[in-house]
Amino acid sequence: MLTISGLDHGTYTFYPLGNTPAVDLLRDTPTSDSQPARLLLLGCGDARNVLFTVAQEIARTKNLQEYTVCDFEPAVLARNIYLFTFLAQHSESIKGGEGARIVSSLWNLYYHFFISEDDLKVLQNHAKVLVSHSNSLTSWQDSPFGSSIEITNAATLSALHRFWSLYADGKDFSKHGDFRTQFKSQIAGIHAAEVMDAIEYCHDHYWTHGEAVPTDSVTAGPQKLAVNPALSSSSAKANVFAISRSTNYLAGFHFPTSSEIATRQPTSKTVRAITLAAQLEFAGWCADFASAINAKRVHLIAHCGEALRFAYEIQFLQSKPSALPKTFRIYDRQHSGQVLDICAFSRSRLSNPFNVIETSNLSDHVGLLALLPATSSLLHPSPTSVLYTETLRAKDDVDDSSLQEMLGVDAVTAARILGLIPAGLVNGFMIDVSIPDIGSHEDSYNMRCRFTWRLTMSSQLGAAEGTISVAAFDPDQLSALLFRWYKLMEPADLF
Repeated sequence: MLTISGLDHGTYTFYPLGNTPAVDLLRDTPTSDSQPARLLLLGCGDARNVLFTVAQEIARTKNLQEYTVCDFEPAVLARNIYLFTFLAQHSESIKGGEGARIVSSLWNLYYHFFISEDDLKVLQNHAKVLVSHSNSLTSWQDSPFGSSIEITNAATLSALHRFWSLYADGKDFSKHGDFRTQFKSQIAGIHAAEVMDAIEYCHDHYWTHGEAVPTDSVTAGPQKLAVNPALSSSSAKANVFAISRSTNYLAGFHFPTSSEIATRQPTSKTVRAITLAAQLEFAGWCADFASAINAKRVHLIAHCGEALRFAYEIQFLQSKPSALPKTFRIYDRQHSGQVLDICAFSRSRLSNPFNVIETSNLSDHVGLLALLPATSSLLHPSPTSVLYTETLRAKDDVDDSSLQEMLGVDAVTAARILGLIPAGLVNGFMIDVSIPDIGSHEDSYNMRCRFTWRLTMSSQLGAAEGTISVAAFDPDQLSALLFRWYKLMEPADLF
């Protein structure tokens, strides 16, 4: 089994933007000009990690970066691929004199709830291009984007096509209809929290006005704003506002957060400076990505579906002994009749192991005990290969927030069984700083913790030589451990 089966009766929530700063996914993995860097992003979320990694890597080497991105929510992938293809199509213009105008429009399209009529036309024009090229896998592969961005199967392309059609029509929500009404109804919860610093002020402004804080001190005249289909469209029921109230356009960026800014009432100067810093970083990401994809240094493979099923399907493509029978991964997600299949073109690329696997905070949904066996065998058998896991639920007063509690056993014993060990346990230190979420109250905060996992020496050698390491256990102790693991897996949320 992948996770405990069950029915999810919870309310659907759409997360179009990441809530943690962008991460350089190749910072712990040395690369070379002669070998491509292969990265697998499960639960990939928005485009920030890909953009930031490309921007960092393009200055280090001239190698090919191959990103395989998987997300359960097709609206997330539709937004990302829209951004990537837009940058690819306008790469020459971005290098020229039109770069600032193009990136400014992209910023509005990717981050704002409400956009100008001019930006809406930009969104619609490119969406129509994507719609025309996404009628079939063949038409996509023959398009100007097919050589750089692969789609794994017809089901994924069909889901993307549906959202791009909504972008092109611009009729998902009326300008003064349900979306605008529901957006305003969400504001009360934001205003109830006391605004203590500039970031909170920007977050409050974002949810009050539907756009980032203006960076120009000169107030612009009134504009006719339209609902942004690229942010309003999701898998929620038609005309339902489902975006998480924690969404903050600043969350994915890096900027100085000095104690002076954090502890005093923000001024118009400080909030404009913070927003401008985010916009400038986004502009740099876009310019570097456009340059890299134009130079054929970036290749993407996109898949929409459940992360664990996709991981086990890749295990099968790589002929791993741990691959589950097809019965357990025949469909792309629970309670779905859509068969999980991978087109022949993508199969050849996915048959190669990965240097880096990023799993976001999937462990919060499926648990480490389900996540690690699904992903560990997909790593390239090398001491430089790395797997990242993350939790956003670590709290001092929660029993299962420590690594030992999440694993159900000490990390050394888990390493012998799973073939993975936290790098911090070996090195004696961690380079990821764990801090409370921005805006959390001191008496009830969530702590973000990232773990860097490396293959143990025995698992590296076993994978390289085609052998399997065997560990000896006392039968009673092993049965007690397996039962403990089952009990830990039982309450895991479905994803």
